[in-house]
Amino acid sequence: MPYVFIFVVFIILGYLIGSISFARIVGQHFGLDITKAGSGNPGATNISRTLGKRAGALVFFGDFVKSFIVVWYALNIGDMPDDLRTNLAIVSMLSTIIGHNFPIFFKFRGGKGISVTMGGLAMLMPSTLIIGILIWYVIFHATRFVSLASLFFAASLPVAAFAFGYPQSDVIFSMFICGMIFWRHRENIRRLYNGSEYRFVKKS
Repeated sequence: MPYVFIFVVFIILGYLIGSISFARIVGQHFGLDITKAGSGNPGATNISRTLGKRAGALVFFGDFVKSFIVVWYALNIGDMPDDLRTNLAIVSMLSTIIGHNFPIFFKFRGGKGISVTMGGLAMLMPSTLIIGILIWYVIFHATRFVSLASLFFAASLPVAAFAFGYPQSDVIFSMFICGMIFWRHRENIRRLYNGSEYRFVKKS
């Protein structure tokens, strides 16, 4: 099978899988349109705020797994040179994130990409992910701002990827992910700047 065809298949597959919105699925299960509740963002954080941490954890797990599976399959595909395999994993992860952020099934209105990014990194750059999660945890528990923790998580990715000696392609990719996360959080950045950002309040 030609490598170009494989790349095209994984791009389409990643985008379609990424477009599955677990926040909407879980919200509908509880009779809630998540885009009309809380912040309106169809993601794990907004689900946690409105429906509780168990529902939020379920959404996070779903979004994590959809990227994890796509990248795992790309890294374990059959006869392909290692460098192409890595590039296939990067392209597959990117297409899944784009599908999550701009889902074709929901008028291109999706989440902000943190959970799905973590799922792909768990396969592609696990040590980088661990550093990012630790930084996220510290910032979140110090401030109770999910958005601020997510921004610090994003900023840590290219630094950690470089420090752990990942290939240049992975470092550049992590820089791109960082930029994408910052762009998706641009409204949160404005609210953080003017002091109107939402703090996370536990809901059991």
